[in-house]
Amino acid sequence: MGHLTSHGDVDAAILAVYVPLIFLILFIFLRHGFVEFTAWLYLIAFAAVRIAGAAMTIDIQLTGSTGLDTAAAILTTVALSPLLLATLAVAGPKRRIPPSNVLVRNVDWALQVDHMVVIIALILAIIGGIDSYSSNASDHSKGQSLYRAGAAIFLVSWAILAISVVINWRERPNLTPLQRNLYTAATIVAVPALLVRIIDTICVSATINTDRTQVFNSQSGSIVAYVLMSFLPEVCVAYSLVIAAIISPKQKFA
Repeated sequence: MGHLTSHGDVDAAILAVYVPLIFLILFIFLRHGFVEFTAWLYLIAFAAVRIAGAAMTIDIQLTGSTGLDTAAAILTTVALSPLLLATLAVAGPKRRIPPSNVLVRNVDWALQVDHMVVIIALILAIIGGIDSYSSNASDHSKGQSLYRAGAAIFLVSWAILAISVVINWRERPNLTPLQRNLYTAATIVAVPALLVRIIDTICVSATINTDRTQVFNSQSGSIVAYVLMSFLPEVCVAYSLVIAAIISPKQKFA
């Protein structure tokens, strides 16, 4: 029987962090009802993906099995998508009154389109990841190109999100207290943290299956890079939204 490496220790921490997150989201449902349901659904999906990936990595290290290597690596990339989508869900304000500013209306439209941009990036990253980790070396080149394209589109999606939250900032008074707190958390914490996480994905896509540094490899690279550019940014995004909801006044129902 094997033992956990430093990466395995982080995966154990992932289980300790994200299993409670699901219960906290259930508590939010009890407190606020199904307000911002889409965002919480994405966060639950994110937690499930992270838990599954961590469990696979721990199993690989303890049993020595290599059958789950590809799945575990791909899940690390896939986890970025529901985080982005959750942030997009709270960044598109559900205002009490329609916006009168044409620019703001266009921003709201751009945020809706951005959801599709994230989905496209996710599909490219999954296909690229599968080909990049394929045992067939002839698939690696195509996989690298698709993976890098997916990472680049993630960055485009983040840019749309970042510009939108800045433009929409003055619209916060038109939100309910819960939505306003979520919007503030997304703008101040989640958006900057997502940039760090996306840079990590770009670095992985640029170095996978190459003779360049493998410091960003989530399975065998630098543990410091993994913690600072992947683990901690994800925790900041997820828990900033959850904490913002928990500290908000209880949602009143009609």
